[in-house]
Amino acid sequence: MTLAARLFIARVQATSRKAARKRRSNLERELAGYATPAERGDLEETLDRYPYGTTHELRGILARQSMADDIRSRHSPGTTACLKRSRRRFAKRRVVG
Repeated sequence: MTLAARLFIARVQATSRKAARKRRSNLERELAGYATPAERGDLEETLDRYPYGTTHELRGILARQSMADDIRSRHSPGTTACLKRSRRRFAKRRVVG
C-alpha cells in the first residue's frame, strides 16, 4: 500500500471517529433530559420492547448517567451522607486539636 493510500485511510478513520463521538455526545445530551426515575423507567419500558442488540448503547448510557446521578446525590452538600462525613471529620479534628 502506498503512503498516499495510508494517509487517506487514516484521515477517513479519524473523520469517522470524530463523527461517532459527536453522535454519541448528542445522544447522551438527549438522554440526560430523562432526569427523573419515572421518566427513565418509562424509557426503559419502551426499550424493553426492542432487542438488546438494538438498544444496548442507549441502555449503557442510561446506566452510566444513573450511576453518576447516584454518586452526585450522595456527595453533594446538604445530603445526609455528606453531612455525616463532615461531622465525623469535624469530631476527629476536635479530638486531635
